[in-house]
Amino acid sequence: MAKDLKVRSDSQGTVTCDSEDDTLKDFWIPDYILLLGSEVKKPSHVPASPVIVFINSKSGGQLGGELLVSYQTLLNKNQVFDLNQNAPDKVLQQLYFNLEKLKRDSDGDSFANEIQRRLRIIVAGGDGTAGWILGVISDLKLSQPPPVATVPLGTGNNLPFAFGWGKKNPGTDLESVKMFLKLVKDAKEMKVLWKWNHPNIIKPTEIVMENSELFFIFEYMNETAHIVMLSELA
Repeated sequence: MAKDLKVRSDSQGTVTCDSEDDTLKDFWIPDYILLLGSEVKKPSHVPASPVIVFINSKSGGQLGGELLVSYQTLLNKNQVFDLNQNAPDKVLQQLYFNLEKLKRDSDGDSFANEIQRRLRIIVAGGDGTAGWILGVISDLKLSQPPPVATVPLGTGNNLPFAFGWGKKNPGTDLESVKMFLKLVKDAKEMKVLWKWNHPNIIKPTEIVMENSELFFIFEYMNETAHIVMLSELA
């Protein structure tokens, strides 16, 4: 079994993350980014694919709760959120507020800038959970919205299936989570035209090509938005 990722800091406030598996550093977000007012301790390693993880702990029977524990074990607990305890809109609003403040107040914090530029979102739950997070991201009106990877957890799972993540509920042990994180880091970004029309339907209604880019058109609620998904499709 993998050990927890340990954090230590030197006299200059540089954080080093120790783990038997150094690849976990590619996903780690330090507390000073997540918790405004925390002591600024910048990791010596800029993560290649920093992630914010949202998990519906009630999805998939006991699987959601088990998955939550595994992600919190491998990553900073403050970057992993139980959707039954934390509102995703407040989480992301606070995160982007923190990032903008750090970039503005810290002489152009380059680490915070890289976190924002490379950020990816993982959402684990059923199709309704995934649609909820996508709606939150759309409402933020970001110039560069973070790409989203969906973990099939629960029933339906049409959205993960459409982007190559499958429909089968995932393994919840530490090794399975580490494998999924690697897939997220390597996944390709795919632009999506999201048409929000029906609150309980999340499935591709049309696939189109535009300027040599593949677009999936989905229906949900009453808006149209461009978002970015992470895809395992070739």
